[in-house]
Amino acid sequence: MNAIRGFRNLATTYTYHANEAKANAAKDMLTAIDIHGSEIARRSYNEQTGILYSIVKDFETKDNLKAAITLIGASEWLTELKNSNTLFDTKYLERNDEAALNPLTDFTELRKEATTGYRELINHIEAHATLSDIGTYKELLNKISNLAKQYNLSLELRTGNNTNTSTIDNADSDSDAIPPEVAV
Repeated sequence: MNAIRGFRNLATTYTYHANEAKANAAKDMLTAIDIHGSEIARRSYNEQTGILYSIVKDFETKDNLKAAITLIGASEWLTELKNSNTLFDTKYLERNDEAALNPLTDFTELRKEATTGYRELINHIEAHATLSDIGTYKELLNKISNLAKQYNLSLELRTGNNTNTSTIDNADSDSDAIPPEVAV
C-alpha cells in the first residue's frame, strides 16, 4: 500500500506546481486514482489487488495518463506500484494454494502456537536483558515492541476494529494481533 500512497502523494504534490501543464497532469493522475475510491487500504486483499491492477492498466494504456507520468517523472513510482502489487498477488495466491492443498491446517491453532512461541522468545530475550549489561537486548526488545505496535495498528486500520492491543494477554485469543508490550 505504500506504493499507491507514494504515487498518489507525488501527484498531489505536483498539483501545486508552478508549471501549469505539470499541475494539470497531476490533477489527471489524481482523478484516475480517485475514480477507484478512497481508502483502498481498507478493502480486502482481493479488492486492493484488483484496484491496483486497474490503476496500473489505466496509466499504461491511456494516452493522457502516460503523458502525465512522463511529464512529472513518475515512471519509477508506477513501476514500483506494478511490481509490488504483482509480487503481493503472487504471494497471496501461493498462500491460498498452500492452504487449499492442506485443508487440515487450523489457522486458529497455528496463531495460538505462534503467540505462545512469541511470548517464550520475548521472555528469553528479557532474561538476557536482565542478566546482561549489553544494551543490545534492550534495543532488540524495543524494536520488536515497535514492530508489533505497527503491525497491530495496520491490522486495526485494515479491519476497522478499534481493539486495544495492549490488553491482549492470553494465547487463547482468536485475534490476529501481536502482543505488543515488551518490558524493557
